[in-house]
Amino acid sequence: MDVSEFRQVFPAFSDSEKYPDVLIESTLELAQAFVTEKVWKSLRDRGVGLYAAHMIVINEKAEKDPQKALGVTQSKSVGPGSVSYNVQMATDAKAGHWNLSVYGLQFRRLARMMGAGPIQVSPETSRPGRVYW
Repeated sequence: MDVSEFRQVFPAFSDSEKYPDVLIESTLELAQAFVTEKVWKSLRDRGVGLYAAHMIVINEKAEKDPQKALGVTQSKSVGPGSVSYNVQMATDAKAGHWNLSVYGLQFRRLARMMGAGPIQVSPETSRPGRVYW
């Protein structure tokens, strides 16, 4: 997936001033390192795009307000009024930072359906091991 394909599939990122090509290119490069063709097969581009979109969104949140990048707001009060939302249906307690964007939730759900959980290197054996999420 290249920048123009990314912008077509994810029109929320079509503003090239707000989301410069270099930002998208570098994030796609990172995503391609984590979303392997061996696991994702024909859905690799979709996985790369969702991963990149998620990372761009959470980095943007962190730049604007670092507190927003820490988690989902559970309640908020302004003066005498308050609002709270039940986010259990939209989030997953085990999803960690993937809950912080709709793209992250989509990526995680797709990855789980494919059995493509993240892979880490075990320091004891120096062999890849599966991390279950």
